[in-house]
Amino acid sequence: MKIAMKYSWILLPGLVLALPGRAGDAADAFAHDLAAKMSRRLYEAGAINPASGKEDKARRKAMRNRHKELDAWFTAKGRAISSANCKTPEDRARLQAFPKVMANYKFLRRPYRERRRFIHRLTGHFELFSREFGASLRDFAGGEPLAAFLEKRLRQKISLEFRFFGRDRGRTLGALYLPAAQTIYLNLNLLAARPATFLDSFEHELWHHLLPIDSRKLADHFCFEGFTEAAAECWAAHFYARLPKRVRGGKSIEYPVQTAWASLFIGVAPRLTLEFLAGLRDRENFAGELEKKGKLGTLLAAACRHADKVPPAQQKHLETILTGWGWKEDDYSPLTLDRYVSHGRLDNQRLAESFIRQRPFLNDLVQAKSVIHLQDLRNRLVPREIRRAAKLPPVLAKNLEDVLEYCRKPRRPYRR
Repeated sequence: MKIAMKYSWILLPGLVLALPGRAGDAADAFAHDLAAKMSRRLYEAGAINPASGKEDKARRKAMRNRHKELDAWFTAKGRAISSANCKTPEDRARLQAFPKVMANYKFLRRPYRERRRFIHRLTGHFELFSREFGASLRDFAGGEPLAAFLEKRLRQKISLEFRFFGRDRGRTLGALYLPAAQTIYLNLNLLAARPATFLDSFEHELWHHLLPIDSRKLADHFCFEGFTEAAAECWAAHFYARLPKRVRGGKSIEYPVQTAWASLFIGVAPRLTLEFLAGLRDRENFAGELEKKGKLGTLLAAACRHADKVPPAQQKHLETILTGWGWKEDDYSPLTLDRYVSHGRLDNQRLAESFIRQRPFLNDLVQAKSVIHLQDLRNRLVPREIRRAAKLPPVLAKNLEDVLEYCRKPRRPYRR
């Protein structure tokens, strides 16, 4: 989950949502559609009439009663629910309804004026998003063939839904994008408590839609979360540069270690990297172009060409790092990565299975491999040279600096 200063967003008071009737292009239409959907969801969740601004007291009372009913059931289940402990038809019905019904349970506890003021401010932010998204996207990723690819993605509208993400004690997400449903599920509880953290998370999931990665080919884009976060942060730098100075983005980074590694590619060759991620360039072509980008580009090109390779020495190094981080086999024997490596290469099928069933381990495996890449880079260039060659916005530059220092002695998984 993202960590950010609670009040690192400052929106313009008095700014209301007024959407233009027509959008100039696909990006503008996409942004206007998202802003309208966010406004509608917020007013629904807050039990406030968007036209009059008045509270729907009867609706709020009905929702609060349903919240109390489900919360009592949740408590009776030990505040951890799943299909394993919900066997009866009544429990299964409650389990299915729980994430959607409980999405606004904390938000509705707040006084009416506080809810109205919060909705007013957040819809103001998304009005700015609707105005400047298209221009900031062109600043960051304009030009063919990338523009044509992004236009196709932008014409695929996405849905927004609030969801309760706390069905057990260990899950707190800001947002989650499901490609099959083309929906971003949003954590309203986090949004209301830490808006900057939420907005960062929303922007990350938005770029999952714009640059979809095939989970069946994870070996080709092993640091896909890091590439998504780096792309989102680079676009955000262009976006917030267009807004009034009092409006600031968050300062948190998701998946900081793999983002540090992935951000080097975007820092050295932003357009080329986006084209590679979009499937518009193959790996060899991308590596060949990187070699023209100086010493750092040459080193990144070599790593790119061998991204899916895991020589025996590197496999041993990975196993040592992951064992130090507490990973073992299910029978508590020493960890081995043999099932993830086939003939010296990462196995796409095994990675895809882990993507679904063992995401925490997969995330740490990607983090460990990113550590090895960054350690190798440190052996060839001093950190100052790396940072100078990778032209990154301040948030990513600071993350890179911190992670390069961490990679000297990565005894534990990186935590900000």
